[in-house]
Amino acid sequence: MHCLPWNPSSEKQRYVMHAHRRAVIPSGQPQAQLHRYFWLALAAIVVVMLFLPFFHVKNLGAEVRAWLTTADGANKLTFQPLLYFSSERSSFLTTFDIDEQQRLQQIDGFGAAMTDTSAWLIGTKMDQEQRDRLMRALFNPLNGLGMSVVRIPMGASDFTASGLYSYDDVAPDQMDPRLQKFSIAHDTSYIIPLLKQAIQLNPHVRYMATPWSPPAWMKTNASMLGTSSSQIGSLTASAYKPLAAYFVKFLQAYKERGIPLYAITPQNEPFNPVETYPGMSFSALNEASFITNYLGPALKNATLAPKILIYDQNWDRPDYPLEILNDPTAQRYVSGTAWHCYAGDPSMMTKIHQAYPSKDMYVTECSTGQGGIAPLSAIEFFLRSTQHWAKAVVLWNIALDISGGPKIGEGCGGCTGLVAIDQSIGQFTYTDNYYHLGHLSKFVVPGAYHIASTITRASFPYDSPLEDVAFQNPDGSKVVIVYNPSSWSDTFTIRWNTQHSFVYTLPSKGIVTFKWAGKLPSPLITTMWGRKDHTSWFRLIRWFLSLLALAASLFSIPQHRDPSPLNHRFTFRGESFSAQARSPPAL
Repeated sequence: MHCLPWNPSSEKQRYVMHAHRRAVIPSGQPQAQLHRYFWLALAAIVVVMLFLPFFHVKNLGAEVRAWLTTADGANKLTFQPLLYFSSERSSFLTTFDIDEQQRLQQIDGFGAAMTDTSAWLIGTKMDQEQRDRLMRALFNPLNGLGMSVVRIPMGASDFTASGLYSYDDVAPDQMDPRLQKFSIAHDTSYIIPLLKQAIQLNPHVRYMATPWSPPAWMKTNASMLGTSSSQIGSLTASAYKPLAAYFVKFLQAYKERGIPLYAITPQNEPFNPVETYPGMSFSALNEASFITNYLGPALKNATLAPKILIYDQNWDRPDYPLEILNDPTAQRYVSGTAWHCYAGDPSMMTKIHQAYPSKDMYVTECSTGQGGIAPLSAIEFFLRSTQHWAKAVVLWNIALDISGGPKIGEGCGGCTGLVAIDQSIGQFTYTDNYYHLGHLSKFVVPGAYHIASTITRASFPYDSPLEDVAFQNPDGSKVVIVYNPSSWSDTFTIRWNTQHSFVYTLPSKGIVTFKWAGKLPSPLITTMWGRKDHTSWFRLIRWFLSLLALAASLFSIPQHRDPSPLNHRFTFRGESFSAQARSPPAL
């Protein structure tokens, strides 16, 4: 390999040129480079700040909690990730506008019926641990459903485990107009203890009572059955006063045992005197006469003041309550109308409310579910009832066994309880109705108000069938329940006070409950033009002007060069020469 000979002159030349470059480059030039980098970064910041208002920057607003139930069982009142209000808007989604300024009816509560069957199963077929666990699941407001309204049959109904009974049973050929044989002993073994336990778990729980039939000796067919030996049972003329006294004694007896009744109805399903279980035919004219001349005065004389609710049957016969409400004498004793869900449409309650706005609506019975006899699901029952002025909404049995009983006669062949109890081991399982009820009873407390909720439905790519209802609790918190009856997921917007909203997608047949605090936090800003005031724009302009002033001040800083390095001398192989020289002295 050929190698070039070492040339000391070349090496010296390279050394001197390197020293010269170090000397002639101004000391201020690295600082100028830093200035350039700084201005590039500053320009980027300014550009971002200028265009930031034109992007959706989503700041978090009020916190929203949500609980979801889905038809596939994957979610059962399951708590969901937190949501937050913002001022983003979408005009393409179904939108529910929640207006707390428009209050409708005040809510008494939601619940189900403690029938003899339900109480017998819970009280006698479960051990103490099982019973306490179930009662907490039903009535505890924190760890259970917090049920706040319970219906109690006065005597036997179709769901009775111990046969036909009333509180004044006598031999077939006897009568007891002075009610000397009156006794609620039947209820003291397992019904009353459970009702008292419920009060301990939830002091806000309220009880309403309804007779399916008065004692047999008060009726024209001498039987508690609605129809016996082909004879329809109705109240005998001589029994009106004893029946009023029967109500008074019942209310007093329960009150003495720590169970006040807040509402009663004179007769369950007066159009339904069937052959297989207790019932009685009771016309509107006769019920009005009973209330006006006997029940109302008797309660007043006994200083008892439960709400008297008329009718107590389906939405398809509004003529019955209207006949009583049209009677000014009867009307003064009447607080409202009780309804069932098995026929007709809940919108009938709105029509009655419009005619008599001072008379309240209550829905006191509905058996729904996969085998239920109602034409709607439990959640549809709750939403539509409250949308049409119901103050209280009550399902039928709290508990049935796994075969849908025990019961008298044929009764309801497909009725569903909140829980199904296995008599052999005392274990219970929750039905869909339990979770549907929980979407309201767990979050909407007694004293809450139904508030306005206006829906703007999306029509593309399909007509949205979503249903909802909204409430405001006494503490100011808002509760909104939404149900999706369709076979596909549906995305919608909840908008509060016209400006603040969030978006949610609800699966097919899904139910969701939203709850948030009563007040908004500091104003939300997601876009500058979304603000009603111009504070944010002024702040941005002020920042920009400040940056311009800073830039001007930085440009005015002089850049100095230090000439001293050019006066330095360097030594190479014993020779000295100036750094200003571009080449060393000749060799």
